[in-house]
Amino acid sequence: LLREKIASLETTVKMYSHKNTFEKIKIGNIAKINSGKLLQKNKLLSEGPIPVYGGNGIIGYNDEAMEYGENIVIGKVGALCGNVRYVQGDIWVTNNSLILKNKSPNKILTPYLAKLLSTLNLRKLAVGTAQQYLTTTQIKDVEVSLPPLTTQHTLNMWLDELDGTLEKYNKLIEKIKKDKQELKESLYKGLLIQ
Repeated sequence: LLREKIASLETTVKMYSHKNTFEKIKIGNIAKINSGKLLQKNKLLSEGPIPVYGGNGIIGYNDEAMEYGENIVIGKVGALCGNVRYVQGDIWVTNNSLILKNKSPNKILTPYLAKLLSTLNLRKLAVGTAQQYLTTTQIKDVEVSLPPLTTQHTLNMWLDELDGTLEKYNKLIEKIKKDKQELKESLYKGLLIQ
């Protein structure tokens, strides 16, 4: 099933890449990019309504949001700078991340842009010796090739479907590993008791 989905995706990509003209464009021309904001430690909660994103994902929660709707959060500082997350809904983003907001919805689908950026290894743009970091200027200058919006929708749908299939397989693998471990423990306990 997984091989079939991958083969189908490859066929779709080839078909669309031959059929369509891709437009080269800089990220700064299609998106607004800002740094996140400092969040006081006493405002970082272990639970709450608003997820707080740090340089590598959710680090806690807060009672107020600073961004709304569709956003792309890019880790800005540290060993994992350049990681990309597509986020929908109310969020707070710390100063360890960049926030990318789509300003050209007629040209680019936000979740597609997030997937595209995640393939570009943005970390290679990082500067700094003691602690590596990315700047808004570096991200704005990144050039991407965009197919037409309808093609982005199709490719994004296929990629989401593939991600869903992979997630199911990963859950199955984890269950098999857990069952195997439980079986081994039962077996060893049984052998030790006799």
